Amino acid sequence: MTFLLLSILLWFFSHLATNYDYTIPIPIQYVDNNHHILPDEYNKDTIFVELKTSGYQLLKLKIYNKKLQIPESVINQKKYWLPKQQLSKIEKLIGTNSKIISVKPEKIIFSHQNIIQKLVPIKPNVKVNFEKGFKKKSNFKITPKKIAIYGRKEILQSIDTLETKPYTFSEVKNDLNKNLTLDIPKNVKAMSNSVHFSLNTGQIIERQKAIGITILDKKDKYILFPDKVKVRYKFFKSDYDNIKDKQITVIFDPNKIKSNDTLAELSVRNIPKGVFDVAIIPNRVSFLVKVKKND
Repeated sequence: MTFLLLSILLWFFSHLATNYDYTIPIPIQYVDNNHHILPDEYNKDTIFVELKTSGYQLLKLKIYNKKLQIPESVINQKKYWLPKQQLSKIEKLIGTNSKIISVKPEKIIFSHQNIIQKLVPIKPNVKVNFEKGFKKKSNFKITPKKIAIYGRKEILQSIDTLETKPYTFSEVKNDLNKNLTLDIPKNVKAMSNSVHFSLNTGQIIERQKAIGITILDKKDKYILFPDKVKVRYKFFKSDYDNIKDKQITVIFDPNKIKSNDTLAELSVRNIPKGVFDVAIIPNRVSFLVKVKKND
């Protein structure tokens, strides 16, 4: 067993000492505080460096994730950028023990012309599935609600909103506070790559009580069947101490009865603040006897 372990270690270290040809992607960070330019075909946000390096150095390269910055002075003063002219900076990122063979693309062209700014609203592409017994307490909030985008006039003319990447949140029972990545179109630059999404969530409590029916018309006498109904309603657990259900009133309004009706629909008034999904059971009653009072 010991011999096998030693053999594996020797094999591993021998491969670390071997040189390999390898292509590594290096992200580019454009330092453009004024947002006056866009790289030509703005998807060119990565350069690819082909190098000869040892297995040990290659292992280090996979561990570290660094970006190569293009200074604002270069962007504002030049029409293009040559990655090969930045070999010293690239060597610092990947380590001097690696030999650079080639860098692609050979040139990144900047477009200084016809770049405009446009403020567009954010549209979250979000689906929220709540755990049973929970629901949203209010509409979601997006911060910021609008964001500035930059690009060529002919491209920005067709962009009226900016969506986020698609997100699905399942079995939600707590408040949501998430940073959402924006789905930024090709050849467009945004002031920010993400927005903040918040949604208040609450636990639902359901309550039911029997309530006598109040008749609005006092001129005639109506005998209702039934004369009491059940009112079922919901509220959030956080509002428990504030719900005063004694004020809830079930109304029978004869003025809404048509000549051929045998059933009358009931309505609810004085619903407390914080109460929702109110249901009357049954929601219609019979009025079999109608006696006009003597004057």
